[in-house]
Amino acid sequence: METKSVPVVVIALPVLAMHASAVFDAVGSTKTSNIGLKEFYSGPIPIWIYCVTGPNTDPCKYDIDILKYGEDTLFLRFSKEERGWSLNKVTARVSDEPDTFTVFYDALLLICICHNADVEIHIERLVVASESGKCALFEVLVRARGVSKNPNGKTRRLESRSYFYIDLRVKKYNAHTHSFNEDCLNAV
Repeated sequence: METKSVPVVVIALPVLAMHASAVFDAVGSTKTSNIGLKEFYSGPIPIWIYCVTGPNTDPCKYDIDILKYGEDTLFLRFSKEERGWSLNKVTARVSDEPDTFTVFYDALLLICICHNADVEIHIERLVVASESGKCALFEVLVRARGVSKNPNGKTRRLESRSYFYIDLRVKKYNAHTHSFNEDCLNAV
């Protein structure tokens, strides 16, 4: 029996749009601006990330120490996980697509690619920003790839999967003075 996911998509998109609108109302602006990705990811203000849709494996994150290095943007990304906080050094490379970064976590990524190990690449696109430039919705596409052995254990095959989710990103001056965990849980 063949199943169709079209009705789910048709229902999910309006729900997502209503949810995104409510989130923007909560941070004080529904007007949009001409602020692009490079402008949003500039300056010393920490960016808090709240997962709006998706797997919610780490629904609360924040980016700090944002630096420009040529066409790349470098920063630290903290993620709240079950056992505490994890820290990743991130290199975000501007893509050919408008307002899009290709995000690489840690320098170990190059080792993983060279040795055909498991790797995830995140494509992060600014969808819309508030007029003030203090908050934005991002669409994140995750492309995961892994290597596994066949049943006889002799050869390897490449497996890949992709999924996407929406993040609300908010620039906050008080990222180091207030409890990020409390604010994140209240906002999500």
